[in-house]
Amino acid sequence: MLEYIALIGLVVIALLAMSTGMRRGIQGVLRIVCTHIGIQQDAEQAFDETGHLISSRTAAQSVGDTVTDERLGVYNYIYNDRADSQTSTLSNVGFTERN
Repeated sequence: MLEYIALIGLVVIALLAMSTGMRRGIQGVLRIVCTHIGIQQDAEQAFDETGHLISSRTAAQSVGDTVTDERLGVYNYIYNDRADSQTSTLSNVGFTERN
């Protein structure tokens, strides 16, 4: 029973550690989708059936560092955390200007 509790605890800790990177990656993908949708008012474009996604890449990295300082029985914990997210998308949406 203790082994199962320890295993579940490790999985929960891993998910919590990855949550910031996952959240930023999802936000990056949503930002790209919203950019491609764009402003639709007065959109003078013709659509052909060749529109497609060429490539999409999302990378997330989370780095954490903890320093423990002990003076006269008082412990100070210094946290240095950083989360980086990068998303790049190349697409052909099939729009051309109308003549």
